[in-house]
Amino acid sequence: MKQLKTTSSIALFFFAIGTLLFVLQIIIRGITGVTILGYYYVMVSIIINLIIIVILLISLLIERKLETLKSIGIILANIPIAYLYFYIVTKYLIQ
Repeated sequence: MKQLKTTSSIALFFFAIGTLLFVLQIIIRGITGVTILGYYYVMVSIIINLIIIVILLISLLIERKLETLKSIGIILANIPIAYLYFYIVTKYLIQ
């Protein structure tokens, strides 16, 4: 249960920071420091989340617990949200 709680906290943290940067980009518009910060944030979050997913996959192979599979799903749930934010920013806000 601790693994699921930790994974949920990490996913929520990345979601909250990403949403904050997205909202700031909507308010400011154009290519600004927020845009650059958001770009680096996405790169760092991809690396960290990939490391977490690899660790969880190894754990899943060893322990075969449903909790580990749920944890992977929670981390992966941020991908479509991040893609949507990226699409909106690049398509409509940066011109």
